Amino acid sequence: IEILLDGGRIEWLQPATTVVYLGIPARRWWENIIDTCGNQFLFFATEADAEAWEKETDRVGVGRSISVETCLRLVDPVYRDKLKSDYVRPTAEMLNRHLRSLGLVGGFWEY
Repeated sequence: IEILLDGGRIEWLQPATTVVYLGIPARRWWENIIDTCGNQFLFFATEADAEAWEKETDRVGVGRSISVETCLRLVDPVYRDKLKSDYVRPTAEMLNRHLRSLGLVGGFWEY
């Protein structure tokens, strides 16, 4: 899998079918942010590869796969201003609205 980003935008993605697997529900992301960031974003060449991995690891139905583009848009409100001295993490309601705006709905995506 090759991904080239420039200014937060995908310049190159090979294969184009690459998906990102998120194995921890949104409501638990901040319980242990180190664990979440270290184990959350698994990349697979295709959705079928992600599904095969889920079966092999007994994780069917545990997580969700999304496109690389959606993943970049998903993290934007959390990290866009992260380095500013007056940074405040978005509220759960703000993040829920953002997730819904991306079409990410259901219990897995609720903060």
